[in-house]
Amino acid sequence: MLSGLLGFLVAILVLVSVHEYGHFIVGRFFGVRVLRFSVGFGRPIWSMTSSKGTEFCIASIPLGGYVKFLDTREIDSLEQQQSLTEKDKKEAFDLQAVHKRIAIVFAGPLINFLLAILLFTMVSYGKDSVLLPVINAPQESSVVHQAGLREGDKITQLGEQKIEIWNDVFLGLIERSLHKSEVQISYTDIEGHSKISTLSLDKAMSSEKFSWKNYGLLPWQPKLAPVIEKLRKGNGVDNSTLRENDLILSIADKSVQSWQDLVFEVQRLPNQKVSMRVLRDGAEQLLEVGIGSRIINKQVLGFLGAQVKVSKGAWSDVVMEVDRGFIEAFYEGINKTAKVMNLITVSVFNMITGGVGFENLGGPITIAKQAGNSAELGLSSFLVFLAFLSISLGVLNLLPIPLLDGGHIVLYTWEWITGKVPSDKTQMLFQRVGFSIVIALTVIALLNDLLRL
Repeated sequence: MLSGLLGFLVAILVLVSVHEYGHFIVGRFFGVRVLRFSVGFGRPIWSMTSSKGTEFCIASIPLGGYVKFLDTREIDSLEQQQSLTEKDKKEAFDLQAVHKRIAIVFAGPLINFLLAILLFTMVSYGKDSVLLPVINAPQESSVVHQAGLREGDKITQLGEQKIEIWNDVFLGLIERSLHKSEVQISYTDIEGHSKISTLSLDKAMSSEKFSWKNYGLLPWQPKLAPVIEKLRKGNGVDNSTLRENDLILSIADKSVQSWQDLVFEVQRLPNQKVSMRVLRDGAEQLLEVGIGSRIINKQVLGFLGAQVKVSKGAWSDVVMEVDRGFIEAFYEGINKTAKVMNLITVSVFNMITGGVGFENLGGPITIAKQAGNSAELGLSSFLVFLAFLSISLGVLNLLPIPLLDGGHIVLYTWEWITGKVPSDKTQMLFQRVGFSIVIALTVIALLNDLLRL
């Protein structure tokens, strides 16, 4: 929980700061006076004022932020209005040309997309191992098995999209599931024969509850020998009797042939003392081990705290080594950002039109969990999580909802086209509708968070 909270705070601090910096830097470029740059809402817990008079602060509620520009509409008294100097008017946000105001507002989401490109570029740069789209044995009742695919088949195409790595498969299917009921899939079997089939799609693919295993689509895994490489404590585990390089022969009187078998049996026995037969230094030993537990997708599963020893070349058939230079990595960053932008945009559109349920919305608790999980998996995973979140923030802020950047852009565009500023009554109604929508979405997201606990 602590790692999730820390990851959440880091993510919010980075993404909000970057988003607001987009508004800030473009506003400064056009000569608009910035009164306050705040990360978070509410009472400031830290602040400083720059030589140009801008107050930079971190506030007590870390769920957003804002940049406050000089705005003559917020000056209530007639005396203050009359005391405005020409310099004040020149630096007021509301008195800027329409195209400048649009640029300032659009800069927030834009810099979120640029941040995602940078993060994906960082993750893609240099040497890396990517997983090829070779499938594991699908369950006989699964959609993939019924479509004719079998263990070792390599996916080459989804519709017109060429598939090179596993991420292409998942993203491609999720995207198509939002507006199609099936997709043509091309693949080669283990004998090298090219085949074509049709996969039925499920709109729930974009949901946390969706099971790729039940659908029948998981990456191929080598049958690893049940040999321990490393051990760690925590989660109620008592594995002090085990040693590195132990070969597990059985657990709770059940024979173990592979590491996958061991994981399956351990997960069935949370918080239990079990007997375990191992081969150590050429001799069999019978040990007692205390299995711990951890919660995954609301299920309490057994946990041994052991890491498998992987022989060299075990993954050679399904892993490809790549070494990208900066240009290649930058192109990959742009490509991934565009794909995720498209996926999120289509998802939001389908949520608005009813194609996707609002139960897929996530609030701060969900974000905190995902931040913690990605942080535990390493820096690269956390950077990818930040990139996804940054794109989501950019896309959502461009929705034509009042209070969001997209709502302001709609009003300014209307003013640009018609040459008329919307009346105070129209703007007030627009803001009330927007406030209601934002509050409703926030409540739904929080309720979803609580239901997922």
